[in-house]
Amino acid sequence: MLDEMDIGDAIDDFSINSKKALNMDIDYVNRARKKLNNSGDNQRIIYLCNKALLINDLNWEAYYLKGRALINLERYDDAINELLNSLALNEDNIDARVYIAKAAHLKGDLNYALQVYDSILNIDKKSFEALKGKALVYFDKKDFVEADKFFKKANDISPISDDEKIKWDFCLNKLKEE
Repeated sequence: MLDEMDIGDAIDDFSINSKKALNMDIDYVNRARKKLNNSGDNQRIIYLCNKALLINDLNWEAYYLKGRALINLERYDDAINELLNSLALNEDNIDARVYIAKAAHLKGDLNYALQVYDSILNIDKKSFEALKGKALVYFDKKDFVEADKFFKKANDISPISDDEKIKWDFCLNKLKEE
């Protein structure tokens, strides 16, 4: 026999388990991914990810996409927390590490950003995103020698963007002046 107080919980559990069985969390994540790639409606992305996490709180990609949307909204601490949750569930997700470092950089925590980029380079020594990210952090720290070194390493893997090339040229000019 069920106590009447337990009926609501039983229905909620049944509903969540049914949605999990129907892979509804994956549907929400797919919709959030499409929004992130197309419209960038960050509030909607967060809503969809929260719906997915209500169904399956072990869905690493929902945390990851939510973290990226939070970065777009400049909520860096929240973004880092969500990305760490994603990483805890899928430690092979290098992209989560990249976005943790980007959020730390945007937040102004340059030393932490460098630590995270180093952790990526310990896994993949030729990570373009990590090399480029380190160059940009060193640029912001006004350490133009290190920035130049990492811009060169990144550019050897893949061409850097025009905006990054402008920063690299600035570094080279500063180094020539010294």
